[in-house]
Amino acid sequence: MTRYKTAVAAGVPLLALALLTGCSSSPSGTSSAPDGSAVDPASAECVQVSDKMMATIAKGQQPANAGMEPVKGAAVKHPDFNNAYLVAMQWNMPGVGEPTTGVWVTNNLDGSSGVLSVDSLASEFTNWGEASTTSMQLASTDQYVQVVKDCLNK
Repeated sequence: MTRYKTAVAAGVPLLALALLTGCSSSPSGTSSAPDGSAVDPASAECVQVSDKMMATIAKGQQPANAGMEPVKGAAVKHPDFNNAYLVAMQWNMPGVGEPTTGVWVTNNLDGSSGVLSVDSLASEFTNWGEASTTSMQLASTDQYVQVVKDCLNK
């Protein structure tokens, strides 16, 4: 499948810049709180995602993937970045039997700001820029990606 990636004019660089403010990741890859103490991913608070936030994500669907219907979403605040929320969204698509789940990052949960794809399904089904290619280098291997996916089942 051919991918069409579009950067949201000024939104992607501004989002990446906003997310990097206050970055506090240690060399070992563990997360740290603003006071430097370690953060346990199991203590992350799951937050329900609004219909507006899910609609914002779905607006970025690839033309070949028309018909993305959000089912449910959850978010966690990423402790390594100020105002960075990982959002897991489950959606249905015509012709696809099982719901699909992807992960994105945004700097607020009201659906009014830019979104970046974090995992491969988010990148495959939407044309949002990829967080791994920004200076924040947030990728699907980040420990909080699984945490936010687990929030969908709570």
